[in-house]
Amino acid sequence: MKLPFFPLLPEDKWGGSRRMYTEQLEIRGVNLKDIFCYLHQLGGRPCPHSSSSAVTVFDHPDWHCHVEQKEPFIFMHSPIPKVHVQFFALDKDHLEHVVKLFRLKTFRAGG
Repeated sequence: MKLPFFPLLPEDKWGGSRRMYTEQLEIRGVNLKDIFCYLHQLGGRPCPHSSSSAVTVFDHPDWHCHVEQKEPFIFMHSPIPKVHVQFFALDKDHLEHVVKLFRLKTFRAGG
C-alpha cells in the first residue's frame, strides 16, 4: 500500500512539520532477524529508543523504517513468519531506491 504523504510527529528528528513519503510492505516467509540484517546491510541502524516497544525503528540519513513482527500464519502445518515493514523518506526517489533494494533482498531470501 503506497500513501503519497505522511505527516511526521512533532518529536521526529526530521523537523515535525515536514511531510514525507511512505510505503508499507508485508513480508512473509522471512524471519525477523533476517529483516534486521537486510536493513543493516542497506545502511540502517536500529534506534536504541525502539527496543522497549513492539515496533523496532531503523534510522538512515535518507530514510527510516518501522519493523513489526505479526502473528505467523499456518501453511501446510508449518508456521510462516509475517513481518510488517514501513519505510519513510522525505524524498520520493530515496524511498523508491531503498524499497527496491529491500524487495530484492527479501525476494532472494526464499531461494
